[in-house]
Amino acid sequence: MNQNVNGLFLKFNLNISSVLPILLFYSDRLITGTPQGKMLQVLELWVFLSIVTGVSLRVCTGLEDGYNLFHIPKFQSTSSTTSRQNHQFFPWQQSPEKWRSKDLLKGGFGLKLFHRDDADSPLISISSSVHKRFIYQMHRDRVRVHLLDETLIKLTEDSKTAGSTSRPPLRTPVISGLDEGSGEYFTTISFGSPSTDVLVTMDTGSDLMWIQCQRCDNCYDQLGPIFDPSESKTYYPIDCYSQACDNLSHKRCEAAGCQYDISYGDGSFTKGDLARETLTMNNTKEKPFEINDFYFGCGHDNEGLFIASSGILGLGRGDLSFPSQLSKILAPKFSYCLTDRFSDFDTRNSFSSYLYFGGSDTSHMRFTPLIHNLAAPTFYYIQMRGISVGKKVLEIPNSAFEMDAFGRGGVILDSGTSVTRLSFMAYQALRDEFRATAKNLKRVEISGQDLFDTCFEITRNQEIPTITLHFADNVDLELPSDNVLIPVDTSGTLFCLAFAEASRRSSLSIIGNIQQQGFRIEFDLSSKFRVGFTRQDCSIR
Repeated sequence: MNQNVNGLFLKFNLNISSVLPILLFYSDRLITGTPQGKMLQVLELWVFLSIVTGVSLRVCTGLEDGYNLFHIPKFQSTSSTTSRQNHQFFPWQQSPEKWRSKDLLKGGFGLKLFHRDDADSPLISISSSVHKRFIYQMHRDRVRVHLLDETLIKLTEDSKTAGSTSRPPLRTPVISGLDEGSGEYFTTISFGSPSTDVLVTMDTGSDLMWIQCQRCDNCYDQLGPIFDPSESKTYYPIDCYSQACDNLSHKRCEAAGCQYDISYGDGSFTKGDLARETLTMNNTKEKPFEINDFYFGCGHDNEGLFIASSGILGLGRGDLSFPSQLSKILAPKFSYCLTDRFSDFDTRNSFSSYLYFGGSDTSHMRFTPLIHNLAAPTFYYIQMRGISVGKKVLEIPNSAFEMDAFGRGGVILDSGTSVTRLSFMAYQALRDEFRATAKNLKRVEISGQDLFDTCFEITRNQEIPTITLHFADNVDLELPSDNVLIPVDTSGTLFCLAFAEASRRSSLSIIGNIQQQGFRIEFDLSSKFRVGFTRQDCSIR
């Protein structure tokens, strides 16, 4: 019997000989009893079996082993039926209810997250249809993946030029995945004293946190006011001779002040002062959380494809990233839990995701090691062992998931990429087996897009093959059906396999945020250096 316990799919073997006498006793009474008595006997038998097996028995669904039931999502057009409840700037200000986050311990703090396409997102156009939002999201996804590929290629080429990958670089490179393609999840943080609320993009592919600042030589349009350091009593610029400035790989000095300079693969860039400031987390589960002397980039020249948010919340592994700086005052851990954005398109019922810093309950988690890539130290690499479709483990060579000697290839977890990318051999094996196994689904070609090559017309709830991702240390991530097929049209009948082929130039595989939905994922950056997974209801009501 299979039972899902907080995301760990365990098997229990029931010793039938130990309960056979009881079953015979109840079957005899059911034959001779009254209708009302029979019902009571059935309930007693149900309770008994639940106790002796130690797990809750479920009503038989009739699903074949290796399959999940795929439910047709409820579509609700934002343009025709949904209006915003009010026009407050931040969506969490519209909900007076307290958080209902589970398994989080004291000694840390949590931030509400929202996706840019949520009904209450300040970034969404209330006139855009589900289909248009999907098209925009896939465009952002392409740009994001292209940027990650180009970043990795440049870093590995630099590694080749250096002539050795046997030891880490003397300086941690400050890189970022932020551009038009990475703005998927956002939160708010308050800067300065008195504080100013700013909207920032969550990004596991970035290190240095930066925001736009007054004096603006060149600034893009953002939601809300631009932070003015001259009005803060706790703002302090960093000089060129500090250790923090030395951690920047691209810096310059101006009037003895440390200047950061970050460029992106699409030509966008941000330049400004490296500074210290007081940060306040008002968007938290309980009381506000204050961080003093936090290093960040105060951007005065920010040009390119940046949109809407004030800057980024860098969650990478670099010395100046948000979790690295917090490790001085909290446990060196952070976790996030992303709600399913596709299972129910009735936007009036949308719930927030969350991001948590500090220690949390990990008793139900399964952990797999994180891997160091000296050429690209910001990213979170994991060791993938294989993929299963249904009950079949696919024949994929280990080389499809491994890094080469210069740091190319491998598998990363990324919050800014939506659709999971797999190397050619891995994707081809997954796609072909899914097509062969999902014989009950009607294959269709969808015009106007070329990212997906495995799409179906589904008009009622259907059984679909399970997809399981296998990682080192026997960690198996069985994906919910909503993480396997995603809707691509407003009618709610066209769905595509939410995987695509990775770039053959970099061979970088990326586990995207669609496949991460419905799991709490913890990054343990202590000496254990690992990442954990558990299935969980991520909604913050």
